[in-house]
Amino acid sequence: MRYIKLKQKLINEIENLNKSDFYLLEGKLLFVKLEKANLVKEYLLQKMPSLQIFIDKPRNWQHWSQKYETEMFFNNLPKGIEI
Repeated sequence: MRYIKLKQKLINEIENLNKSDFYLLEGKLLFVKLEKANLVKEYLLQKMPSLQIFIDKPRNWQHWSQKYETEMFFNNLPKGIEI
């Protein structure tokens, strides 16, 4: 639920970010483009400097219709998303 709230907050707060730019999957955010992941990372670090953000290259499965460039997850995302 935290990630759903986070995604909605990010879409509402970051001007150049659209719903189709990233997806939720198993507690991770998958980004179509690295630039969009960087926008989110910069925004989150401004709002929560102590947040531990991990960025990695995702595994793109053959059955997926979309390919992703970046995977992002967090070690200490607060329970109440008050960004």
